[in-house]
Amino acid sequence: MKLCMCFCAILAFLSPINCGDDEEAERLFGEDVKKGAEECLNDHKVEDDDYQALKKFECPQSEVGKCFMKCMLQKMEMMKEEQFCADGFLERAKGWLKHNPEKYSKVEKMMNTCKGEVENEYKPSPEDKCGVSVAVMKCFHKHEKETEKLRAILEKISKED
Repeated sequence: MKLCMCFCAILAFLSPINCGDDEEAERLFGEDVKKGAEECLNDHKVEDDDYQALKKFECPQSEVGKCFMKCMLQKMEMMKEEQFCADGFLERAKGWLKHNPEKYSKVEKMMNTCKGEVENEYKPSPEDKCGVSVAVMKCFHKHEKETEKLRAILEKISKED
C-alpha cells in the first residue's frame, strides 16, 4: 500500500499535466512515474512522517523524504546534477501529449516558470543535499489547477488507507 500511496503522491507532486480525458497520456505518464517510484523507494526508505506528508500533498520534512522527491525529479528528467532542468521532462511530455499540443504548451509554460522561480529562490548549501526538491514542489503547489485531477485521486486513495 505504501508503494501505491507514494506512487499517487508522486503523480500529484510531479504532474504539471492535467491529462483530462487523454487516457494514453495518463497511461504513459503513470508508467514512467511508477517505474521511477519503485527505483527511488529502493534507494530511499520513506518513513511514516514522510508518508503522511505525501498523503496530504505536503513536502516531506526529513532528509530521506526530500531525497526521495529529488530522486523522482531525476527519474522524470527534471533535474541535471543539482539543478532543476525541465528539458528532458519536456521531451517526454511531447510523447505523452503528442495528440494534444495545447496541453503540452501549458506544461512547457509552467515548467519554464518553475525553472525561473527555482533558480531565483533556491540557494543550495553543502549540507542541504536535497532541498532543491522542496523548491520545485513549492512551485508546483502554486499551480494547483494543473494538478487538480491528481490531487483528487490522491485524496480518494488516502481515505482508503
